[in-house]
Amino acid sequence: MVPNISRRSFFTGLVGALGTGALGVSTVNWLEYSRLHSTRNHLRFRRLRGTNLSDEPATLHVTVTEDDDHVHDQTYDFAASGSEQDDDEKPMNGPWISSSGEYTVHVELDETEFTLDHAEIIDRLDGMSCQGSDDAEVRIIVTEDREFDSEVSLAN
Repeated sequence: MVPNISRRSFFTGLVGALGTGALGVSTVNWLEYSRLHSTRNHLRFRRLRGTNLSDEPATLHVTVTEDDDHVHDQTYDFAASGSEQDDDEKPMNGPWISSSGEYTVHVELDETEFTLDHAEIIDRLDGMSCQGSDDAEVRIIVTEDREFDSEVSLAN
């Protein structure tokens, strides 16, 4: 025997069941987001750039990793500082511009190596908030004596 249910009762029950299900999914998604983003772990590099301050040209081999996975591996040629080529500073573009993550930058010049890991980038940022994704600017510098230095700041 088929139960006799009015259309109003049927649709009220259907809307209630769908609403409860949507609320449950929304709560699960929010809890997952909160768990992943309760501490500052992910950054987006709005600018990752290199600068050569030495009086010799520099060839930098740059590797960027995210959670130990290589996401970028490229060689950049920089002119000597103050040369007519005006190529002593340039951007290094990659997936970190649009995707936040736990990025580490490793740079090689001749026999010199430099690593700026994710934890150090986080430590060096002042005014870090825990709301949303913060954008960082990272600058790798070849100094006048061909050593490495870096600057890390929040992007505007």
